[in-house]
Amino acid sequence: MGLSEDLRAALAARVGTVVGVPAADHRAGENLRFDPPIGDTWLRETLLFGERSRLTMPASGAWLLHTGLYLVDVFHPEDLGTVPADTLGDAILNAFADGQQYTTPSGQLRVTRATRRGGFRNDGWYQVPVEIGWQIETVQTVL
Repeated sequence: MGLSEDLRAALAARVGTVVGVPAADHRAGENLRFDPPIGDTWLRETLLFGERSRLTMPASGAWLLHTGLYLVDVFHPEDLGTVPADTLGDAILNAFADGQQYTTPSGQLRVTRATRRGGFRNDGWYQVPVEIGWQIETVQTVL
C-alpha cells in the first residue's frame, strides 16, 4: 500500500472504534458509488493532503513531513432533530486526541488537532462536519 492507503486505513479504523458509528455499508468511501440509506444515519470520510515539507537533505533519504485533514461528515435525516448527529459527531471528535499516534506501514501518524463544526441542513440531511488534522514523516526515495 502507499501513503494515501495507509492513512485512510488507519484513520477509518479509528473512526470504526467509535460507539454508534454506522456499519461499513453506511459509510461512503472516496470515489466509490454510494447511495445514502433512506431514513438512516451515514458517514462520508475524505482524506485531504496539505503541505509536504523537507525536514532533511539530500534528496534521496530525506525526511519529509506530510500534513493534511481527514474529514468525517455525519449525515442524519433532516427534520428529526440534531441530537443523534451531534452525539455521533462529538463521539468521533473525542476519539481523536491532539498528539495521539497510530502506527502505519508508512510511519507514525499523529493527530495535530480535531474540530467539530456546527451542524447544518444539506439536501435532505442534517450534516455535522468533524475535521481531524494529521501529520506523518516519511523517508523520500528518488528513483
